[in-house]
Amino acid sequence: MRRRTSRRPPLPLLLATLLIGFCPAPARASAPNGGKGLALDTQRQLAFYAVGSGAVGVLDIADPANITLLSGAIQEQGVVQDLFYDPLTQRLYIAADEGDLAIWSIQDPTHPRRISVTPLFYYNVEVPARSVEVVGNHAYVSTDFGYLHWVDVSNPASPVDEGLNGAGENPSRQVAISDNGDVYLAGPKATRFSIQSDGSLTVSGQNYAANSYRIFAEAGLVYISSGTGSLDILDGSQTTLPFLSTTPLPNISDLYAAGNVAYVANGIAGLRIYDVSDPTAPQEIALEASDAATAVIVKNNYAYLSAGERFRIVDISNPAAPFVVGSFDAGGQINIPPIANAGLSQAVLSQEQVILNGRYSYDPDGTIAKYEWKQLTGPTVHLIRSNTSSPHFKAPRVPDYPVVQLIFELTVTDDDGATSVSQTQVNVLPN
Repeated sequence: MRRRTSRRPPLPLLLATLLIGFCPAPARASAPNGGKGLALDTQRQLAFYAVGSGAVGVLDIADPANITLLSGAIQEQGVVQDLFYDPLTQRLYIAADEGDLAIWSIQDPTHPRRISVTPLFYYNVEVPARSVEVVGNHAYVSTDFGYLHWVDVSNPASPVDEGLNGAGENPSRQVAISDNGDVYLAGPKATRFSIQSDGSLTVSGQNYAANSYRIFAEAGLVYISSGTGSLDILDGSQTTLPFLSTTPLPNISDLYAAGNVAYVANGIAGLRIYDVSDPTAPQEIALEASDAATAVIVKNNYAYLSAGERFRIVDISNPAAPFVVGSFDAGGQINIPPIANAGLSQAVLSQEQVILNGRYSYDPDGTIAKYEWKQLTGPTVHLIRSNTSSPHFKAPRVPDYPVVQLIFELTVTDDDGATSVSQTQVNVLPN
């Protein structure tokens, strides 16, 4: 399990900072082009998939039997949680966890170019980006603390976080756009939002009992994976989004539906295919179990699946008899960047000895070759052993309130030269 870094303060510390005054209280195409670390450009026959950690591979899928890697240059500071591709602008949107919302130009798929990285905030606390969808000039991004943000991306070099809505409650999870342009959010309550003319969101439907993790909406039906381990189908035509059916099915990683067929990426089990012509009684009609499946997109007669560094294309022209037509394994071909972890925020006393903790930084496909710490804000302190995972220093003298904030940044470099950055905060209180 990945440990939280200081950019997401633990609740007790957040409440403490609230008390001392640092944090105030708080139409797409006919089918989506991304979801849970997988996206497609069907016009140019490209696939984008999260290889692991912060890396995204760009594949040429024009010949399903001969899939080739075009680029492994897309590297983010955080773990890639979700992808969305806009074919009109040829831009790839990445919800990169603590790496924020990133936008890349894919005009030349062999040389992707990062356009911008935009942090998102719950007031003045930066929050991880969990999922992203794009409609017109707005990206809709779910984040920690249960909020769904709308971000103006009309100028992709300088996106503007215009607002947020917390009706879905904490934590917000996957966001999806339905075929009629509504926004759905998975979370403690499955929630539907309507997009207003200015890009903002208003609640237009909610199921208070539908604790959901994955969500997909199509043709008036809403498919969710529930917190109790089931595939649930909701009636999207009603404001209460009532349950139509519940099918026990643990370990759902992703969902997709096309026509009367639903496709479930079922983790290590593979791809499960259901007949949902009667949504009150779904029937499993096939299991494609050649490999695991953590993300799925369906276009025409193919299902596109990814699982870690592996990608495959499955022929579903007969949904009851799927078969693999091509696969690709990025193992060893794409360097996965390291994950820097500068440790949790700390509250210490004036002139106390302080130890920073970067020991939970790691490299998924190699080793950490170098640690570099530096101080960003606050009265200057002398960092001892700043090129190790755990430097230390003596806190400055603070005779009285207000509390003094020190921010430190850790950069780690892996054995292939890729880097990652994380920050931590130390609040120094008077004795």
